Amino acid sequence: MPVPRKEFEERIKKVRKRMTEEKLDALIAYGDTKITGNVRYLSGYSARFGGYVCTSRSEWVTFGRAAVVVPLEGEPTLITDCAFAEKAVRELSVLENLKFSTDFKDIADLLKKNQKGRIGISTWDRFPHSMYAALKERLPKATLLPSFIVEDLRMVKSPAEIEILRKAAEVADEGVGVAIKALAEGKSEKEIHEAAENAMELRNPSPRFVEPTNILSFGVRTALGGPYPSGAKLRKGDMVMMDVCNEYDGYAGDITRMKVFGTPTRDQRELYELNLQMDEKAINAIRPGAKARDIWDAAVKVAREAGYEKYVRPCVSHGIGLDVAEKPGHNGVDETRLVPNMVLTCEPAICTTNLGSSIEDMVLVTETGRELLTKYEKSLEL
Repeated sequence: MPVPRKEFEERIKKVRKRMTEEKLDALIAYGDTKITGNVRYLSGYSARFGGYVCTSRSEWVTFGRAAVVVPLEGEPTLITDCAFAEKAVRELSVLENLKFSTDFKDIADLLKKNQKGRIGISTWDRFPHSMYAALKERLPKATLLPSFIVEDLRMVKSPAEIEILRKAAEVADEGVGVAIKALAEGKSEKEIHEAAENAMELRNPSPRFVEPTNILSFGVRTALGGPYPSGAKLRKGDMVMMDVCNEYDGYAGDITRMKVFGTPTRDQRELYELNLQMDEKAINAIRPGAKARDIWDAAVKVAREAGYEKYVRPCVSHGIGLDVAEKPGHNGVDETRLVPNMVLTCEPAICTTNLGSSIEDMVLVTETGRELLTKYEKSLEL
């Protein structure tokens, strides 16, 4: 197991310490097949398959959900609706207490001591209404409220997590290199994307948990900012945006690089040079004590002075780890203070009406500043 079992025990202790501070009697960490990090952080497991299952002649429910229930006292319990994969669940989970349920009503049974208690729910905005309604019905006097305890703890990485993220960054570098080498006239975005993704997945020693979010676009499609790879064919003179996401031992990697397939035009070069300036200022804003919003402000200031503020894509930085995009970051409102051992991406992008440019790196916050984890060169020419 890449992260030692002992570390999971420490995570539960930290969660309970925060629960005590916030006067919570229990915490429910929820996850599904898309947002997996909170459940994996506490148990090592996440639901990997989703769909519909018939529970009676006239009733169907979806599956692909999981939750970890952490009482203030007693052992935490993992609940999932993937009973058909019980052996795999037991293999992945570090928690001894497991329950399998299609409707998750067992959560209320685990919390029967908290009839009038305060129960926090992480991943609150994805917590299914059916599960919420069942809790309210069976624990009518309990108070259910949003909690960000797990997300907050996940922002600061342990030494074991940092080593995994270094590997993830190394593989991301390799992946973008594969994509660049695969560029050839007439090849489609999908073909380039598949070459990079396959190469990176071969380096992943664990089952895949993080859903890939690769962006690969040619020419005018770079102006869309985040299109899925399509059948569009590469032509001479096209700008190429490669936002490559990978996974290594359950942790995400992320890098973006730009190339021109041919000789860059004046417009392409000017836009990219502006993007490079934004990138430099944004990276330099990453240091202990700075606010997450400072990264946004540094990048946008460069764009504003050049008259391009309205073209800045609304995501300049975000945390990265068990999920591709975590706390803190994204935009100009997050007041979170950066501390050593946070790992962020820095990804300023400009998308005009017919051309886009984005540069992205993984950055470790150190005691004195920052360290770039992704290292692939940033020249525009092939």
